[in-house]
Amino acid sequence: MKLRHLSLLAIAAIGLTPAHGGTLEFSFAGTFGKSVGVITAGDTFSGEVTWDSASTVNACPGNKVYAICLPLLTDVLTLPTADGLSIPGATVVFQGVDEVTAGVLDFSTGEIQINVKSSVDGDYYSFYIAPGGLGVTNDHTYATGTAISYTSSGPNAVPEPGSLSLALCALVFPAGWLVRRRWQKPRC
Repeated sequence: MKLRHLSLLAIAAIGLTPAHGGTLEFSFAGTFGKSVGVITAGDTFSGEVTWDSASTVNACPGNKVYAICLPLLTDVLTLPTADGLSIPGATVVFQGVDEVTAGVLDFSTGEIQINVKSSVDGDYYSFYIAPGGLGVTNDHTYATGTAISYTSSGPNAVPEPGSLSLALCALVFPAGWLVRRRWQKPRC
């Protein structure tokens, strides 16, 4: 086997190797069951968050209840405009994955927490999000509510852009090489 054949095999193997990153994504949607402050019973919500599960940054070092709070990389929270709680738009006070044990998110004991200030009533609302449901608390009145219908997906690993590029190269480069080789004149 020639050196260029080995090179092609190496490129294909590297490019097709799955991404090994710590970025996780979680999405959710549902309907609130009762009114809580500006949130009205029947309001729908949806959202998506990503975080780096390998992060060593502690978003809440003063809270001894949790091993570490991982800050979110991105967050989207969509509620009716009248609530003034959608992100972007509302002021995010805190966002993070509450509980991590030995660097691994354990959704059976932890959840994602997003604290938001409503641009409508000025109150702070804490959203607690997990695969099994979503809860909300108005931090001024202590009123609470939960979702009556809820769906979620994840957490799922997010492939790194570099890995996707390598995979594309791994598939396209050998095909281009074969086509080029076919159209070359035979050597005598």
